[in-house]
Amino acid sequence: ETARFILDGDDALATTKAQDAAALLVTAREGITTHGLFHLDLILGPALSESDLESGTWLAGEYPRNLIASGSWLAEFEQKHPKSFSRLRELVDLGQIEVLGGVQIERDDPLTSVESQEWNLKKAKATYEALLGREPKVFARASAGLNPNYPLLLQQAGYRRAVLVSFDEATVPHYRSPVVSWAGSDGKSIEALARVPLPAESMQTWFHMAYHLGRAVREDHAPTVVLCHRNAPGALATLVGTLARLGPVMGRWLLLSDYFNEATPAEYPGVAPADDFAFDWLAPDNQDKPPEVDPVSRRANRARARRKVDAAFALGAIHEVLDKGVGEWSKSRRLLACAEDAFEEQEKDPAAVLESTAQMLAARLLRGAPEAPGILVFNGCAFTRRIAFESRAITGHLEIQGVVKAFSKEGDLSRCVVEVPALGYCWIPRKGGEAKPVPRARMRLADEKAVRNEFFEAEIDPQTGAIKAFRDVKSRQNRGAIQLVFLPGSRMKADEVTVGSTGPALGELTVKGVLVDEKGDTIARFTQRLRAWIGRPVLEVQVELEPLQLPTGYPWHSLYAARFSLPLAISSLKRGSGGFVDETRHNRPLSPEFVEWTVGSGNCVLLTGGMPLLQRHGSSQFDLVLLPPGETANRFEFGLALDRNHPQQLALGWVSPAPLVEVEQGPPASGSSAWLFHQDLPNVLVGNFRTSNPAEGDTVQLDVRIQECEGHYSVGELRCFRAPTRASSMDSDGISSMGLGINEDAVQLEVPRREMSWLNIHW
Repeated sequence: ETARFILDGDDALATTKAQDAAALLVTAREGITTHGLFHLDLILGPALSESDLESGTWLAGEYPRNLIASGSWLAEFEQKHPKSFSRLRELVDLGQIEVLGGVQIERDDPLTSVESQEWNLKKAKATYEALLGREPKVFARASAGLNPNYPLLLQQAGYRRAVLVSFDEATVPHYRSPVVSWAGSDGKSIEALARVPLPAESMQTWFHMAYHLGRAVREDHAPTVVLCHRNAPGALATLVGTLARLGPVMGRWLLLSDYFNEATPAEYPGVAPADDFAFDWLAPDNQDKPPEVDPVSRRANRARARRKVDAAFALGAIHEVLDKGVGEWSKSRRLLACAEDAFEEQEKDPAAVLESTAQMLAARLLRGAPEAPGILVFNGCAFTRRIAFESRAITGHLEIQGVVKAFSKEGDLSRCVVEVPALGYCWIPRKGGEAKPVPRARMRLADEKAVRNEFFEAEIDPQTGAIKAFRDVKSRQNRGAIQLVFLPGSRMKADEVTVGSTGPALGELTVKGVLVDEKGDTIARFTQRLRAWIGRPVLEVQVELEPLQLPTGYPWHSLYAARFSLPLAISSLKRGSGGFVDETRHNRPLSPEFVEWTVGSGNCVLLTGGMPLLQRHGSSQFDLVLLPPGETANRFEFGLALDRNHPQQLALGWVSPAPLVEVEQGPPASGSSAWLFHQDLPNVLVGNFRTSNPAEGDTVQLDVRIQECEGHYSVGELRCFRAPTRASSMDSDGISSMGLGINEDAVQLEVPRREMSWLNIHW
């Protein structure tokens, strides 16, 4: 009858008849199930073609849809296709489309620092607010990047709901229920959509739609079918939209935020292991995607550059608290924020900003100090560090006392190890005294066979140049061996072994040689430099490769790497990511911070320095990837340490800068060294240390993130060089929510296991 009325031109009566037919279908469906039947339509914004974006055909339809879009994609869409964007905003205002999002840039967030992930979330909220006049209610991302720390960060960013689904080759935890409670590492959870979407472009989806509907009704607490569009809707999808206008024939189509109001979680799993979140960043399955440029060095450089940004914020915050907020500090905060944006969006090196911030703080500390040429060394970390550096500005010899832990001079080059307090400084003179008779050294720091200090000894094989033993100096137990390799096969051959320095501050050994294949042909030249400083527990390993045979083909089977051979079979390693320590049994774990393994009663820590790609070979070997296909850099650096109880601090210090400022005054009035802020919990990291606009009645407001890393409930304090007036925890909007105790100059801390907390401290 509907078709006859359409042919007769009576559209109104045809619509009425079609609605009557739809009502009969709805009645029949409701006889099968008394539960609601929900449909969700997800549109992947980054997957849409330019022609679809320009035409706006994907915006057609009158049933509720959900667009997944990052902040940067949305800004680019608004700039290139203003008409289509205007239509999108109209549909958002009408409640026909909901924009899901949460990140400014779709990138490898699991391999970045927590500070970078926080920036990605906060910057996106500002972009959505500017373009759409509202913030997303549901978090989602279109590409790989979900990680087990997200519930912690999302709650702080104001999200209580998320999409726990992979739209590419990434691996995420799988659940049977469409809605689950996604628990973070601290046990707190958010609601998450976990139903894998069906491809709307596939005819198989529509051919088997009856099966999908029946399975959802049979198995789901809240029967749910999810579709995913990667281009403009086809004819079948348009037909479904037409049915949706007539009535809920196939069920109700909902915006995702409305869906969460009706579908409650049916599963409450525990905290998912870190290995359940995985993606092959080196060799994704998408063969159409070009090889990534510099997959190793770019991430290592980014890790160190991000720490320059963090150090600049920390030193700027210390300066502002010193000045009690007097001055144009709002302008300084804006300059630092612009430098952060330039780094995160364009990977612009923030070295100049850090240098200027350190110089301004040095001038403030030395106000009124006597004239005496010296060097100020700053520490942007909230724990004491041993800093080693080389300088040609020091004349004479410095005495080994106070902050100076080691010193040596070769010609006009001075080598020095100093101890710098947490979030503080140390000052040393540039003019030393006359050289005194040096007592006989306790040990020779380097010879043709090994480098050593009071913590470890690294012995090389003179024939190959490989590190054949890395041992502690007490038990002499070998913790592992290291060699350079080329996959699928190679062996090292040393040509020259040179002792660069034998002490008393630095032991240095350089090996030059070649990698040869099974036929004896040279495939690469290498230079491996080992450095051991007195007073520092880290062996510095610098590798320079000159490949004559470039890696090609499948990346994991053709690359240059540093291979670690362990003395015992080990089923699992510990890896560091996002400040947390997690056990891993994955064959290709990602570890941008460190890798730890246990040998006997001690441990050994590999400081990857932002180089995250690892590959295991059985239970006693693994590779640190250095030069895979697409890598243009040829210099790499990593560190090794023994018997460290808190490797996350060591890893953070490894990539953190220690700004040196040559000054003409000193020491400061507070002494040759001093901490300015200090927290006493070694299992807690302090991050995002920066000031913000003070509340009414305050002169300075300091925002701090504290993070428990090792799974221990902890009680401690954060001491300040100036006693604060009040302190409180901070909610997702940056508003103080709960007061914290203050004892003179210390803010009382209570940190649950594996939790991130954000604090406000006021003066």
